[in-house]
Amino acid sequence: MTPDKTVKPSASDVKMPKADPRAAVEWVLSLGGTVSYRGKTSANIFAIKDIPDDGSVLVAVDLTKAKLKAEVTDADIMKLAGLNSLEGLTLRDLTLSDEGMRPLQTLTGLTSLTLTGVPVTDAVLPFIKPLKQLKVLEIANTRSFKGHTFDQLADLPIFSLRLSSSGVDDESLPGIMKIKSVGSLNLRETAVSDDGMPSLKKSSLLRTLSLGGSAVTSNGLAALKGSSIKELNWGKNADALRAALDEVAKSFPKLQLIWLPTEGVYSADDMKKLGKVFPELKAIECNGGTMPDDACEALTEIKTLDQIRLLSRAITARTVAALIQVKNLSVLNLNDGKMDDELLAQLTAIKTLKELSLSKVTGITDAGIAAFKKARQDVKVAR
Repeated sequence: MTPDKTVKPSASDVKMPKADPRAAVEWVLSLGGTVSYRGKTSANIFAIKDIPDDGSVLVAVDLTKAKLKAEVTDADIMKLAGLNSLEGLTLRDLTLSDEGMRPLQTLTGLTSLTLTGVPVTDAVLPFIKPLKQLKVLEIANTRSFKGHTFDQLADLPIFSLRLSSSGVDDESLPGIMKIKSVGSLNLRETAVSDDGMPSLKKSSLLRTLSLGGSAVTSNGLAALKGSSIKELNWGKNADALRAALDEVAKSFPKLQLIWLPTEGVYSADDMKKLGKVFPELKAIECNGGTMPDDACEALTEIKTLDQIRLLSRAITARTVAALIQVKNLSVLNLNDGKMDDELLAQLTAIKTLKELSLSKVTGITDAGIAAFKKARQDVKVAR
């Protein structure tokens, strides 16, 4: 039999017509997605009637909240081809194939690309390779993506690589480390294990590492001792972190930020010990785990702390009183929680506060937020 010598087209061989920006925007908005512009109109646009006609430039497309996702096909993504003014593209929970991602290679202005819940495989990477300005790449919630050929992206300036709940495993890590610019790596809920950790130590820039929900143990973390990592998410629950905390501290004595595991109850003693074993700790995030008021009060004993993130939590008067006593608190994140206007007003007493996040916080009103902003015009409030 004569061998098949047919040459399959590479990612760059297939020519695509440049999409019409106005038509592309109308398509995105018709699905319930959002777009962003920069220029005379610098805003997020949600409706076709609000599309600017003043020379402003289209810089982002986001289909996260699109209500008609089932109608999006591979052919539809061609409607974005050649829109090289785009800096951000988010495709979430869409039933698309690798071939449907081919137009990505024409979006040469992208600095951020999110493919979450899109069932791509490693075959999508050649379409990402031409994106020479890409700094943030997220391929998550898709087990079909293994990431075994990341070495082909070695020349991209990717700083943040987010691969949670993907099919990434130990075999993926050497290729990931070929991307020398990676400073933040999210491997939560992946199949990485202790065996893969030595590969990560080879990076001198890796500062942030998320391993929560993986099979990595404190023994695996020991392989990272002496690494550049300053921010860590690790552990299946509060008990696991508590039992291994001394060993974790030996591996990361200069840790500055810790994300607490999302399951379990944290005590005042837990908070005090965090401050003791991590003498340079600046930030703590608790999202999903339970942190009672006495644990919040213990945060005042961590003298280096300047950022606190208490997510999905009901804020009480005791919580606020404790936060006021944190000496150098500059960043406070209470997203997805619950509080009232009276408690919000009390937060004005945190004299060192510079940033306050209140996204999806229930119980507070627009009037309460306006009053806070009037009292503290020096604080950046995100709602």
